[in-house]
Amino acid sequence: MPDWFAVIILGVIEGITEFLPVSSTGHLLIAEHWLPHQTDLFNVVIQAGAVLAVIPLFRVRFHQFLFGWREKATQDYALKLLFAFVLTGIGGFLWDKMGHKLPEKLGPIAVALLVAE
Repeated sequence: MPDWFAVIILGVIEGITEFLPVSSTGHLLIAEHWLPHQTDLFNVVIQAGAVLAVIPLFRVRFHQFLFGWREKATQDYALKLLFAFVLTGIGGFLWDKMGHKLPEKLGPIAVALLVAE
């Protein structure tokens, strides 16, 4: 299968699962077992596109960050987002340094998808 066709299929999977209450990353990992494996950078970029696509859904909040950043409520919200980002980043960094990797087998991914959803 040509890489461009696999990229289209993965893009469709990402686009559909991003707006549903399911794990888009888990579905991408499962699809990559049957499609040519993509790089981690590809997965980051394709998910960044999906995140950018939801900006219109949160346009009021986005506008608030762009133009109302001097307001106390906006600064408090931004601080909470930054705190959550830092905590997640530290946790991910430590998890990686401990040698943990995403499972390569379908079983753990499928179980995690069923339990989480």
